[in-house]
Amino acid sequence: MNDLYREEAEYGDGSCAFMVMKEQFEGGVENPPMSLKKGTLHHTKCRQYISHFKKRLLDLPSEPNEPKEKITREIKKMEEALQWAEDYRNGNNPVIPRWANSWKDQLGK
Repeated sequence: MNDLYREEAEYGDGSCAFMVMKEQFEGGVENPPMSLKKGTLHHTKCRQYISHFKKRLLDLPSEPNEPKEKITREIKKMEEALQWAEDYRNGNNPVIPRWANSWKDQLGK
């Protein structure tokens, strides 16, 4: 899961999820997201991670709960970011997810 975050991040908490929102914010309403890092669009990466993690959840033992809970939280975070980006692109002025509130200024709020 370390691939989901970048140390000393330039944007937000350094997560793939935050980058989804930042790229759409920079792309603007009714426009596609704008890549900010080497031509990468993070919405594709998030969708791939979500798919992988959902499969991985099925393989994990029921105990201990911590790994499953952590993966479930990351899936939820990425899903919230993807939904925010879609809503923003459609001009719906979405509420920033709670986990991203500390960096709302990077999203024009």
